[in-house]
Amino acid sequence: SRKGSFRQAVFVEFPQDGNYVLGFITNELKDLQGEERITVFIPTAFFPPQGFLLFLPRERIIPSHLTIEEAIKTIMSVGIVSPQNLSVPLVFKDGRKVSVENLKEIPYLHAKMEGGT
Repeated sequence: SRKGSFRQAVFVEFPQDGNYVLGFITNELKDLQGEERITVFIPTAFFPPQGFLLFLPRERIIPSHLTIEEAIKTIMSVGIVSPQNLSVPLVFKDGRKVSVENLKEIPYLHAKMEGGT
């Protein structure tokens, strides 16, 4: 069991759509309705033991190319020590790159493009 450890560095939109933060998957569980939830810890800079614990559906998780060590260094240094190519990858789960032609396949972007919330 990997209890008590970070499993993967990820990006999530937090605290609002369009803003991405680095976090760590710590667990996978099911809610009372049986829906899968991924537990993501979002540490605060300078004092990483403090942070936010989010229970998100898997589709809200964006895998990061960073190792756990790189993500910790980035957070601890408030971004001063971070890889030059730190970016949120814009790819679908099947590996296709997001392009202007397929933006409507992203549910929340499609709703915003159509004037929804």
